[in-house]
Amino acid sequence: MRSTYAVMQQAPGSAMQTIISGRYHDTLKRIDGRWRFTERRFLVDLVGDLSRHLRFELLPQEQQPESEESQP
Repeated sequence: MRSTYAVMQQAPGSAMQTIISGRYHDTLKRIDGRWRFTERRFLVDLVGDLSRHLRFELLPQEQQPESEESQP
């Protein structure tokens, strides 16, 4: 399953703006008659001014460590 997301923020003294957007690539599996997420890949397509939103540095996609779950 594929989904998109956009995070909007209006910090004091600034206009409403998109600060990050991207896609989720999810894998689901039916377990005991219910659908469950088995994998989620979080992809970033656009990064705006995150200085008032994050307390850590967002690394470019090629620098992010892959978890064991997200490996094919």
